[in-house]
Amino acid sequence: MSDLDLQLRQLVKEACSYPPGHPIRQRKLTQVIRLCSGKLWRDGSPYYQDALQQTWVYFCQNVCEAKTADRYNPDRSSVSTWLNSYLRRRLQDFLSILKNSKPRGQMAGFGVRDRENWEKLRTQSTVWLPNRLCHPSYKM
Repeated sequence: MSDLDLQLRQLVKEACSYPPGHPIRQRKLTQVIRLCSGKLWRDGSPYYQDALQQTWVYFCQNVCEAKTADRYNPDRSSVSTWLNSYLRRRLQDFLSILKNSKPRGQMAGFGVRDRENWEKLRTQSTVWLPNRLCHPSYKM
């Protein structure tokens, strides 16, 4: 395990020792986000930012408490591995939806019809984050 992974694990442990909404908890989770951002999967797809946005929502809701899925388990994986796994699944979801909305053999371009489908997809599946990413008053 790298020094960064150990540092991230320690920050998560410290953050989770404070109740939701506590300023120190928010500060520690913000540090995790900033440190972990450089280790996340990068993709040039038009829906990458939306998938990343969903990943941060998932992080905030499940890193300390299991709100939408199992709570993060540091014995199972590093923070970055846990988030990369979720991010890649969201990217696959977006790609699958786009593929299913296009006629066969037309995945190369991104035309007007694609933009319409993309706008529907974005508004149905993406939650835009407030300024305070992990604030407890934020509801999905």
